[in-house]
Amino acid sequence: MKTLLFVADAGSGHRATAKGLVQCAPEHMRQGISLVNPYKEIFSPSSPHLKRRKFSLSDIVISITGIMGERIYNTTLSNLKFLGPLHRILGPLSVYILDKNTTRINAIFLDYLSHEKPDLVISVIPIFNDILGQQTSALGIPFLVVMSDLKEIYADTWIPHKADYFCTFGRSAYKISQKRDIKKPFLLSGPVLRTPFFHQHPIHSKRLAAKLKLHSDKATIVVFFGGYGSPKMYNIAKCLENASRPIQVLFLCGHSSHIQRKIDKMELSYPKLTFGFIKHVDRIMELSSIMIGKPGPGAALEAIAKGNDVLLELNKTTLPQEVPNVEFVESLGRGEHYANHDDLLPKLNRMLENWSPDQKRRASPFRSDLEIKSILKQISQDIEQRNPD
Repeated sequence: MKTLLFVADAGSGHRATAKGLVQCAPEHMRQGISLVNPYKEIFSPSSPHLKRRKFSLSDIVISITGIMGERIYNTTLSNLKFLGPLHRILGPLSVYILDKNTTRINAIFLDYLSHEKPDLVISVIPIFNDILGQQTSALGIPFLVVMSDLKEIYADTWIPHKADYFCTFGRSAYKISQKRDIKKPFLLSGPVLRTPFFHQHPIHSKRLAAKLKLHSDKATIVVFFGGYGSPKMYNIAKCLENASRPIQVLFLCGHSSHIQRKIDKMELSYPKLTFGFIKHVDRIMELSSIMIGKPGPGAALEAIAKGNDVLLELNKTTLPQEVPNVEFVESLGRGEHYANHDDLLPKLNRMLENWSPDQKRRASPFRSDLEIKSILKQISQDIEQRNPD
């Protein structure tokens, strides 16, 4: 079964969602999945696909908007403390530019899908879903959108007006999808995560803790701001020196080696370890009890799935699409938000008061992995019934 899975590289969340989907897919579906970044592989002037068409200035505009948008987003993630206000400008601007080139985008996607002839199209990114819904419908190709954000911040960027399937863990998004021409909308109990986050491996964790020389009588805290880290981690590192109980801290700095180097050089009163980008974040999170970081649907809810309590930053610098996640986390009873570092410390200390070296690791309060497995199996069966040969 040939499946095209559309992703983007702004941050790490879209790729993580895609990997979670691949891991949950039935074996015969999994083998035929190809990940496609449309900005780089379809709209890029160097794309083999565009060489089949008459070149247009719009192609450069679309490609630059997407690729430069990804680069600006990822660079500012690891260098700026005030990404939220910047995103409130760049986000709508990107949507506006792409909207002005809708006719060209429609034609290119139609040509691309006609050439590739997939059995299924999946999107885990915003912006293009309305267009993909129209073109897949015209070609008779089943179309699934998996929404990784809790709410649609910019209207008509996530929830298509036409699709075969739509998955979301946001109730408001689910209600909107029910009013549109979407044949089968699904409400998940949580975001799609990679499957290892839903499983505990106590023997492996014990060995890893010994290898990292972690102390069983100290609470382990993970500081994690996604795949590109954040300069906010410096002040958090200093703030944690005033924790009310003995702690040890693991700083996950992602792709930002300059952040890792700076934290490495900091002289702190507690034991610390720093990590760059690691594939198996789940293994680190199984060592910790508390995660401090940004309210992304990945980082925050991965930590909760692994049994952590979370402390999530929420203020004017928070990305607009991540703000709703705080309310979702607090509704699960597994975390709180903080506005600044003065606000962080008392809330951390309350969590530390309830910590015990012998406490049992809690199971995930949601099992979206099982739900998406069932949905993908159903989609696979639908396609087989539609194409019995």
